[in-house]
Amino acid sequence: MTDLNIKEAPFIYALELANLTQYITPPVSAKEFFHKLLAEKQKDEDDKQFVKDVVNQFIEKYPQIGKKESLGAICPLTMACNYRIDLEDNQAWIKKYFSENSINMELKVSCLDLSYQFYIENLLLNNLDIE
Repeated sequence: MTDLNIKEAPFIYALELANLTQYITPPVSAKEFFHKLLAEKQKDEDDKQFVKDVVNQFIEKYPQIGKKESLGAICPLTMACNYRIDLEDNQAWIKKYFSENSINMELKVSCLDLSYQFYIENLLLNNLDIE
């Protein structure tokens, strides 16, 4: 996982931990766990990334694991990944997503918050057994 860049790492770490916790007990503090993982990646990078850039980078590199049923606005990052996959365009999905959900993907958010949100979404989706 050392070859991940900062725009891929939040989602990949979240997916890995969510998938592992189906079989083992999760860490007491998932946020602290993500903080330690991401600290190494953020040495030379800004702590905050544009949500749209993280979604675009993740889907461009890992489209096969990005598509999941999202439960709508309950899982906003998963839903954003689905929009990105369905529209196959780095920019068009952002406008459609905003017009239908009023959630701005052009905001900068900390990688820790992105990782934790995507982790929670995937825990929910894994436990509901939705794919």
